Amino acid sequence: MIKENAIDYPLTGKRNIAMLVAGSFIATVGRGVTLPFLPLFLHNQLGMSILNTGNVLTLAIVVGILLSIVSGKLANLFSHKLLLTLSLLIFSLSFLILGYFYSAVVFVICFTLITCCYALYSTIIKCFISDHFGDDEKTRVFSLNYTFINIGWMVGPLIGAWLVGNHVYFPFLLSAILGLLAIVVTAGLTMRTQAVAATAPSLHTSARDKRRLIILWVFTLAIFLASFVFERFASCISQILMVNHDAVTVGNIVSVLITTNAITVVLFQYITGNLMSKFSFAMGFLAGTICLVAGLFIFSTAGENRVVWIAGMFFFSFGEIIFAPLQYRVIDQIAPPAERAFYFSFQNMGSLGGAVNPAVTGVLLAFMPPADVPVVLILVSVFCFALFYVGIALSRRLAPATA
Repeated sequence: MIKENAIDYPLTGKRNIAMLVAGSFIATVGRGVTLPFLPLFLHNQLGMSILNTGNVLTLAIVVGILLSIVSGKLANLFSHKLLLTLSLLIFSLSFLILGYFYSAVVFVICFTLITCCYALYSTIIKCFISDHFGDDEKTRVFSLNYTFINIGWMVGPLIGAWLVGNHVYFPFLLSAILGLLAIVVTAGLTMRTQAVAATAPSLHTSARDKRRLIILWVFTLAIFLASFVFERFASCISQILMVNHDAVTVGNIVSVLITTNAITVVLFQYITGNLMSKFSFAMGFLAGTICLVAGLFIFSTAGENRVVWIAGMFFFSFGEIIFAPLQYRVIDQIAPPAERAFYFSFQNMGSLGGAVNPAVTGVLLAFMPPADVPVVLILVSVFCFALFYVGIALSRRLAPATA
């Protein structure tokens, strides 16, 4: 395994970083061009009801996330370079097939493959950052990568909205082309080309690995709760607002919040990542929790005042900015080098929190006033921090220098 470090090898480090973020940006634009318009595709082209559209999308997302755990094992058995190429190739072919065949079965299969392939790609990129950069650099590189992913989500839907107005298949075609382009852009990345050699098991290693797996479960549950709070914030806020406001007001407020979130993340993600690299994990997650809680509290008092909503989203976005790279770093710290890919892929289960948010929010709104839902999210955020703190405390026992 290459031990190249961006500090020790500045030219190679910069070249790797450029290819890394360019690949993430292109692959994200490829998803952003098509994914926001899939409900429209299911409803108009496949004739599904709104209820069935939601069920099909949820099924494909959940199955894709669960199957993505396999990607970690694959990354230990095969060349990272090979898997990176195959994941993006299948990613592209799935988009081509998905948009061409008007079939619910084909849709679920292809969308599941897209989710799995992107998860595999994402896992390999995380492993690459973990393998090639020193501890002081990892938070910054994770933050930089996350910044370009968010820029991709800003650009992709805009292009997709223009393409879908010309022909329904054009977004799928562009997504496929961008997947192939990502292969070309990341072709120069210097990454592992052989499987990880298995180590002989021992009682000591087994006990240590069990402790690591317990910590992994704790962190994954914490990531699940964090994902539940901020990954589907637009959908959650829309549901809350729809109870007492008309569609125009809801649309205006949500669009302003999405724009505020995107601008805040793009402008401050890397700067904040640099700052967070100087503090302990516990302090970082505490700062992120305070920002989430402040944002949610402001949301609960906002009413129809857009300025207050924007202020709340500014704080809320900083919570997301802090949590995003740190959740990768804590996994990186506890994962044995030979199992790092599996740990990162297992961590993907945490994104199920965002998948269940719309359903849970609907249930909450059936039993409590809309203004109380942010209070529930505040409690979830506090419990999320508590779990992260427990995981950090356990990992300190595992390795005193972890946090």
